[in-house]
Amino acid sequence: MTSMRERRLTAGIVSVAAMATASLFALSAPAEAAQAVCIEPEPAALYLYENRNGSGDVFQATASVIDFRVFGFNDKASRVWNKYDCRAWVLYDDNQFEDRHYCIRPNQTVDLHLEKWNFGDKISSVKKLTGKSCSGYPTFG
Repeated sequence: MTSMRERRLTAGIVSVAAMATASLFALSAPAEAAQAVCIEPEPAALYLYENRNGSGDVFQATASVIDFRVFGFNDKASRVWNKYDCRAWVLYDDNQFEDRHYCIRPNQTVDLHLEKWNFGDKISSVKKLTGKSCSGYPTFG
């Protein structure tokens, strides 16, 4: 038979253990959130294709490009594929991230020559965003 003092002591130990466990979870939650970083597939990139069917020259961007003339790919893209899981990109029809632009979401492929976009053979710069959101930018559908 357990005495009243033993039951209180046991309850106190259980209570302290529960608080310690809760504290551990509270402390580990931010660490777990920090570990929940999106891992991009290899090779993650923004692919710009010269032709609508994916043939011809291909430009692979892994960072923002301020002027495609430097790479000989200015106004050549007909199709674009954002092969990132965690990054959206903004495509501009002028260099220096100027003029008309659209945001492409992660894992999205766009035929730039579709009439609703009229963006084929017009890409002159692209900007890599810090996350998945296209917030504040017009999007491709």
